Amino acid sequence: MAWYGSRTLLSLLLVLLQTCHSDATVCDHAQMTASSEQLICNGSQLARVEKGTLSSALVQRSTKLGSAADEAASIIADNSMDDSKLWTSLDTASTAKLFLPSWLMVFSCVATLAILLSATLAYCCYQAKRGPACMCTGCCAGLFILWALALIVLKVYLMRLAGPEPAGPMVQPPAKTEVVVDATVPFTKAEINSLAPVNTAYLEGMQNVLDKQSGKPGAVKVESVVASPVTAMLLQHVQSLVEHRLALVYTTVDQGITGNAPQMNASAVAADLERGLRVAAGKQSGADVPEVLKEIAEGSRPGATKTAAKLKVKFSLRCKATHQLNEDIRAAARIVISKHQEVLGKLEHIAQRTSGSLRLGNRCNDPSQKESMQLCLGPGALWVDYVTKEAVSVPKSEDTVQNFVCSLGCDLGSALSSETSKVMEAANYEKTFSQINCSPSLSNGRTCHSPCA
Repeated sequence: MAWYGSRTLLSLLLVLLQTCHSDATVCDHAQMTASSEQLICNGSQLARVEKGTLSSALVQRSTKLGSAADEAASIIADNSMDDSKLWTSLDTASTAKLFLPSWLMVFSCVATLAILLSATLAYCCYQAKRGPACMCTGCCAGLFILWALALIVLKVYLMRLAGPEPAGPMVQPPAKTEVVVDATVPFTKAEINSLAPVNTAYLEGMQNVLDKQSGKPGAVKVESVVASPVTAMLLQHVQSLVEHRLALVYTTVDQGITGNAPQMNASAVAADLERGLRVAAGKQSGADVPEVLKEIAEGSRPGATKTAAKLKVKFSLRCKATHQLNEDIRAAARIVISKHQEVLGKLEHIAQRTSGSLRLGNRCNDPSQKESMQLCLGPGALWVDYVTKEAVSVPKSEDTVQNFVCSLGCDLGSALSSETSKVMEAANYEKTFSQINCSPSLSNGRTCHSPCA
């Protein structure tokens, strides 16, 4: 059972890491010749095997499987392991196709043999036979009974060491769009951020602009506005009125939209902000309304000039694949993942190659579980969540923010699937994992319209 567990653990780790030491070794498929030679990543060395001799090479390497698995298992158990030695052992163990029976299958076989042998021994005793055959049967029955007990102990130990499986996926927050408007305004950062009438006027002013642009009032809700300095203070030379160049960051979220995502034109938003702000300023009342805001409402003073807007978005992606791994393999994989954080580092590295703004989420399992997991391997599915470090600028070429985040999800899914296929093809596990799909969390249960090409 320990030998099977080692093989199981090593094989699954390779599928999860998707590496074959890709940072240290590059398989240059452009070097393939017309003789259909195949390049195989092997740790830090590149082995070239002709197509006609590929099967015989795998057979030769499969004879080394038992010793390689045992060697890698001993390395994993050692906290001061040698990385290069581990990777060499993992690769040797993975390049042959493995048959990995479940614990239940092994235990059923052992228990059945133990029962049969015990029944045979009981029959011998009943017939008062004391020959060598009966003695051998008794010894074998005792060995199989001990083996069955050992399997139960190992099963309990493995599950306790692996910990619980993820209770389910964590609910991801929907993507939020930020409209960043650089403008010259007659208020300081502190006044816009803290004074209720001023903050409300600028927030409602943007709400007026977005309602007009979408044609559906309230479809896009402005949740907040935060001002931050862009450049030093400016002085108007004619009226000697102090004005400031500030970046107004509006956080918005879609509401009640189940169809196509609303289009948002940054240039039109910047051009219409002054008009929307004047209307919103006229609705402010009370003793705490400053005189400057009243002047904006009257139209005698601009509330935002020299405006320039751009769109940014904060979002999360869930990358998911289905699998056919049994409970024992999943438990062994969780043990390896907990001991080797480089698994998570590799996943984050792949995401950053796709988009430098993505990082691995702090957890992907349900918050009801005490222990957080960044890589979730549950029954039938494996998933990992990515989040943005900060708001990402949306290119002007994108017609909607939704299309932009969906395209990033497609790129990340393709990158992860590419790394996966390299390992599974070498290990003959093409049907163990499905293709990895990465999808963003959108408001109101919306999904990306077109599948990834």
